[in-house]
Amino acid sequence: MSPARLHELPDSLERSLLVEAVDSHAEDAGLVHRLIIIRRLQTKTVAVDLNPATREVVTGTEKFAREVGRRLQSAAPDLRWQFFASRAGAGLGVDLTVVPFPRLWSQVRLPLALARTHPDLLFVPSHVIPFAWPGQALTVVHDLAFERFPHAYSGTERAYLQLTTRWAVRRCRLLIADSESTKTDLVALYAANPERIRVVPLGGGEPVSRGAAPPSRLAELGLNGPFVLQVGRIETRKNQVAALAAVERL
Repeated sequence: MSPARLHELPDSLERSLLVEAVDSHAEDAGLVHRLIIIRRLQTKTVAVDLNPATREVVTGTEKFAREVGRRLQSAAPDLRWQFFASRAGAGLGVDLTVVPFPRLWSQVRLPLALARTHPDLLFVPSHVIPFAWPGQALTVVHDLAFERFPHAYSGTERAYLQLTTRWAVRRCRLLIADSESTKTDLVALYAANPERIRVVPLGGGEPVSRGAAPPSRLAELGLNGPFVLQVGRIETRKNQVAALAAVERL
């Protein structure tokens, strides 16, 4: 097989070719090994910060990282994917490199790990690009609620989110936004170039069971008639007050 076509081989076939060559002849093994190196040089490598997907407390950002992370390899099999986190995560379906670190993992430990693997691109599903990462980066900005609802955040939280969002706008040649609203906020509040922002709406995850809740459970919750279920944390910026007002009008 020529070096020009070797990039088409999956990693599993790389290993089987190398094993077969070792069994047959040492010179063949050396040739296959060199061709595999050429293939890897021809293939772009993308590192992914999957740390949010491994957290015990799951909110929207963690759910997004988990659902996107587990689908990347099948969506772009022509790329080499590297997944990093500070802890192990169950059910991700990827080969996760765990590099433990107590605090500031994305700013301190992740850049050190990337310095060893030299990926062509760093993809961060939760907008926090390491300040020490000098290479290409792509991130997703989910919202700018910390600007629209500043009272819902502590001063430290808001300052950190402002700093990291400003850095993401400056560092990334392309940004992904969940909605047109987020894109508008990035342009208005951070002077981001709208031509560098791609709006990618959120998709669905695993199908939700449509089975009816048992009457005993409904009784425990005090539900004896039709009801509306809102999923999300109970906090001001989630605007449960508006949801309750809408229910009262039904």
